[in-house]
Amino acid sequence: MKNIKTHLHWFIGLSSLVSFLFGWMILAHSPKPAQPLAPLPALAPIQDPALQASADTGSPSWLQIFSPRPQRRRAYYSAFVTRGS
Repeated sequence: MKNIKTHLHWFIGLSSLVSFLFGWMILAHSPKPAQPLAPLPALAPIQDPALQASADTGSPSWLQIFSPRPQRRRAYYSAFVTRGS
């Protein structure tokens, strides 16, 4: 049984090495990607939805991002405290 197990380990190791080297050879000799002939156009900037909402309504809605969190958040985190060492 030990003889079969040893041969199986050698076979798996050798076949893994051969497969890795064969795949590396295939990737190394594959054709390289073609370079684009013309430069790609620049993308337009993305509008920030918070700033656009404040422009539409006149209220500074972007300040809501920085508002303090409710106190129930402390109770949420205390559930994960084990008070152990």
